[in-house]
Amino acid sequence: MTATDTAILELNKAGLFDKDSDYNGMIGESIKELLLTFQKQGHSGYSAQLTASIFYKLIKGEPLSPLTNDPSEWMEVSPNTFQSNRVSNVFIDKGKSEKPYTIEGKAFSDDGGKSYYTSIDSRVHFDLPGYPPKTEYVIVTEKTKE
Repeated sequence: MTATDTAILELNKAGLFDKDSDYNGMIGESIKELLLTFQKQGHSGYSAQLTASIFYKLIKGEPLSPLTNDPSEWMEVSPNTFQSNRVSNVFIDKGKSEKPYTIEGKAFSDDGGKSYYTSIDSRVHFDLPGYPPKTEYVIVTEKTKE
């Protein structure tokens, strides 16, 4: 049995082809199609891991190289506010600062980590060229509110 066969068996066992699963079994079919394409490309060992790692970053919307201040990477979404064309949660407010910020820099929980929310306090600035920082998860307590 190949790794692809094993993966498809796992999709079946998880019920992802079932009509009563998410998206009426379409998720299972979509993943099966990706697996078959991956198999046709002949990946093994290191190339398989590298390809999967890069693909995962891209489908999560992460950049593969640092963001820069190249104007082609930015679009004006309101007067003096620019959004990255490469990472949708990154902005620059030209009227206030030349430093970009991610609106997902911090996620807050006031229920002990069961759920999280973002707010204007979620903004975290970073330097260009550079990558947006990973989200910091913050549990809000009475002490942190002070």
